[in-house]
Amino acid sequence: MQCSGVIVAAGSGRRMGRDQNKQWILLGGVPMLARTLAVFEACSVVEEIVLVAAQAELEQAKRLVQEFQISKVACVTPGGKSRQESVYQGLCRAKGDIVLIHDGARPFVTVGEIEAVYQETLTWGAAAAGTPVKDTIKQVNSQGLVTDTPPRALLWAAATPQGFSRSRLLSLHEQAVGSEATDDCMLAEQAGDRVKMVQCGEQNIKITTPEDLKLAELFLKNET
Repeated sequence: MQCSGVIVAAGSGRRMGRDQNKQWILLGGVPMLARTLAVFEACSVVEEIVLVAAQAELEQAKRLVQEFQISKVACVTPGGKSRQESVYQGLCRAKGDIVLIHDGARPFVTVGEIEAVYQETLTWGAAAAGTPVKDTIKQVNSQGLVTDTPPRALLWAAATPQGFSRSRLLSLHEQAVGSEATDDCMLAEQAGDRVKMVQCGEQNIKITTPEDLKLAELFLKNET
């Protein structure tokens, strides 16, 4: 089945404390987004890439694709006001039967992880990369008082890629207009769909804050 990678890179750099979108920050001299795209380019199960960028950065994104010779990019499209809207824009332009939604700010995903999520999507209908949590998690109320301690063995931290049937996810997005889902799995869960979690490495972090950036630079040092 044809597979499209939808790379969402239409966010801002607010939590990073920078004027520019975090996707353009250099890691080892290479823009973060270019590193992410290169992994999907190298993955044999991905037949096309749809890149979702901020409206003001479309030309910059197209130049990056050319500079780093990301040949699988079939479309660079503007995102929306939220991540959910941006994913929807990418879905509308993807052609694959299967879509793998991935954050542009997760450059340390591996080809093996992408392939694993794809294979589990074929089996279960939906799948997502993630890691079992190590810490004890507390649920609190609006006053910061603990109300519950969920069993740690049942808790995972969700990451990307997240894989779905394109037609199914497109339908879920159209039904959820106006909602604020934090990831695509949430839409599937709310509709009663099964989602298979696929363990990924702890290096598959989303680079959002200056602290994340320091950790990313440490990963790069360890690779050399």
